[in-house]
Amino acid sequence: MSSARYRPNDINQYIGRIDFNPSQWNQIYLVSIHEHNGQTRTLPFNGATIPGFGDKSDTNTYQFSTGWTHQFSTTAVNDLQVHYTRFNCNTVIPQHVVAPSSLGFSISPQNTAGQSVPYINIVGANSGQPTFALGFSTNGPQPRIDQVYQLNDGFSKPLGRHNLKFGHDGRKSIRGQQQWQL
Repeated sequence: MSSARYRPNDINQYIGRIDFNPSQWNQIYLVSIHEHNGQTRTLPFNGATIPGFGDKSDTNTYQFSTGWTHQFSTTAVNDLQVHYTRFNCNTVIPQHVVAPSSLGFSISPQNTAGQSVPYINIVGANSGQPTFALGFSTNGPQPRIDQVYQLNDGFSKPLGRHNLKFGHDGRKSIRGQQQWQL
């Protein structure tokens, strides 16, 4: 792939953190992160080899974390954390929406926001090799939403010559309508 296919990204990142110590035995924190990434390409992902059929992508990532550390005594500590991450990506979207039916094709896409000129591959008469391609991507649009919920809890206490540690790390991941446990 040629580097001429891509334009610079438009990335904005925001990060915030708050720490709160209500007593010498308790520490609480909150963290929030947001990243927006927008990109436009002159040539589509897996599509035309000449300009005019470009695509765009819009991605947002959100992360929120909070934690509470509590000291029961000088040697017994519990650390509780809750995290949430959301990855919201809408990629390989046509820059110019064109109904294929307006060009004489009997194609009616279900996602009208993602319709464009159908992909046409022109093959050389003598070589049988592709000469060039017209039209939008063969792989778009690609919307995606991933979410992860996480709960961590850990307790530690020295006991004689031993150090006891107990904990839990639970996560629930969701992608669209599919769910699975890690």
